[in-house]
Amino acid sequence: AIAAIILSAVLLASSPTIVPVMAAEVFHGFASCMLTPALAAISFALVGRANLGDRLGRNARWASIGSAVAAGLMGLTGEYISARAVFWLTAAMAMPALVALAMIQPTHTVVAPATGRARDAVEGERETIFDLLRDRRMLVFAACVVLFHLSNAAMLNLAAGEVTAGMGDNVQLVI
Repeated sequence: AIAAIILSAVLLASSPTIVPVMAAEVFHGFASCMLTPALAAISFALVGRANLGDRLGRNARWASIGSAVAAGLMGLTGEYISARAVFWLTAAMAMPALVALAMIQPTHTVVAPATGRARDAVEGERETIFDLLRDRRMLVFAACVVLFHLSNAAMLNLAAGEVTAGMGDNVQLVI
């Protein structure tokens, strides 16, 4: 999901034409619906059931702080550099998340109490991306997400036009 966000931002920054923008919407839609459950699953694997509430609260706190800082940086970037630079900044700000994910080792996961083995071993063999792509339910869900984000993108332009109608030179900062 993080790689999809980076790819989406790079597509929008490098070539803001119809096909790359549509592809970016698809990647962003995938990432948007997958990132939150993935973070919850990683949190559960790292801290277990007993500490999950505290961990999710901490995740939400950092997400709020990160969103505020990112919005400020993007507003300043759009205002003082360029509108396309905002997408390059987005891709750059997502890179540390890939590094953080690489730092998680299987030894950091919670051990299942009944068997003493890691949860991965208890659950059995993992599905591959090809198994997911063969699952019709997943494909229908992905299609619904894509359609939602394509319609949402059209509404965003209308809303942004209304909000920024009288903003003059400060449009990038407001958006």
